[in-house]
Amino acid sequence: MESNPGWNAPAINYVTNENYYLYKQDLKRLAAMGVKYYSFTISWNRILPFVLPGTPVNQEAIDHYDDLINTCIEFGITPIVTLNHFDTPSIFVTNSSANVLSGVGYHNGGYDNDTFVDAFVNYGKIILTHYADKVPYFVTINEPNIVAGTPKAVKNVIQSTAQLHDFYHKVIGGQGKVGIKFAYTFGVPFNTSSLEDVAAANRYSEFNIAAYANPLFLGSDQPDSWKKTFSNFTEALFTAEELAAVAKQCDFLGIDAYTSNEMTAPEGGIEDCQVDPSNPYWPACYQVSGTRSDGWAVGYRSKSYVYITPIQLREALNYLWNTYKAPVFLTEFGFPE
Repeated sequence: MESNPGWNAPAINYVTNENYYLYKQDLKRLAAMGVKYYSFTISWNRILPFVLPGTPVNQEAIDHYDDLINTCIEFGITPIVTLNHFDTPSIFVTNSSANVLSGVGYHNGGYDNDTFVDAFVNYGKIILTHYADKVPYFVTINEPNIVAGTPKAVKNVIQSTAQLHDFYHKVIGGQGKVGIKFAYTFGVPFNTSSLEDVAAANRYSEFNIAAYANPLFLGSDQPDSWKKTFSNFTEALFTAEELAAVAKQCDFLGIDAYTSNEMTAPEGGIEDCQVDPSNPYWPACYQVSGTRSDGWAVGYRSKSYVYITPIQLREALNYLWNTYKAPVFLTEFGFPE
């Protein structure tokens, strides 16, 4: 049998995504399948090649996305636009502070840069102004809890989202919705009889959702667990005036809820970890497991980290609705083969 010559062949840079050129064909096929929504990201770098406020807008990029949106509408598909999906211009990433959110927001998305809020809001206003009459749903930032990097970045995400929400509804009179979406592997206690495991599960939700959602949906401050952990990061915490400016400035809470995990407290407990930046689990101060207390996995697993956990998904949706009383948008979901 002849061997496959590709096994030892040099690597080839195949083109794997030509949606930029073939979006009309893609959308026509999606419509034929009965798909009713198309969620995509508009590239900040493409719209503003020089990124910052006051720099030229790329009209070809505006026209491209205008045609993409019109094609969606032509085929009966509702467009959903995300303004930032892990594609922050490199100028912000390279000039950001060192990451401190080990275990939560542990990558550097460039959000903590001093100029990020003004620049992102400027870009967002351009998008909202051009497409508000055709797009009913806008997501400001995708999964910031994965790539925040620092407490200040979390604050910047909240403030920029609130400003864009305010601009959309009060300045240009947008009739749709502006929201935000999070990575949310719903955390349940490893041992429901353990107060520490219950606290670890609650802390997971506080760090991944409540640190953002309390101000944006409830108008209340970030959780005490967050403020105690980052008490030395005073610039990253909200003053009463700042909190009032962002209060209830979000229309929906999106979650990418692929699976769930069992949560336990770190050795030595949460309280000791919370005040000890040298602790390897700081600042998250919880441990994550895909195994239940009886030794079984939490669900059937795909090739990646995703386990099928339908009961926990229902619990997550109920928890978020009961906590924030805002529409919960299941923005990503699936079972990777």
